[in-house]
Amino acid sequence: MNMRTGKGWVDVGNALIADEFFQAAMAGLEQLYVKLVQRSYSEDHLIMQKTAVENDLFKVLSYQAES
Repeated sequence: MNMRTGKGWVDVGNALIADEFFQAAMAGLEQLYVKLVQRSYSEDHLIMQKTAVENDLFKVLSYQAES
C-alpha cells in the first residue's frame, strides 16, 4: 500500500511526500523479511518468500530513484 501511494505521489510530482511512503514501505519489507526468515519451515519456502520480498524491494528502490 505504501509503495503504490508513494508511486502515486511521484506521478503527480510530489517527491517529498512520496519518499515518506517509500521509507515506510522499506521498513515494512524489512520487518516482513525478518519474520519470513524466522518462520520459514523449509528452504524452498524460504527462497520463494525471499524472492517475493526482494522483488518488492527492487520496486521501491526503483520508485525512489524516480523521485
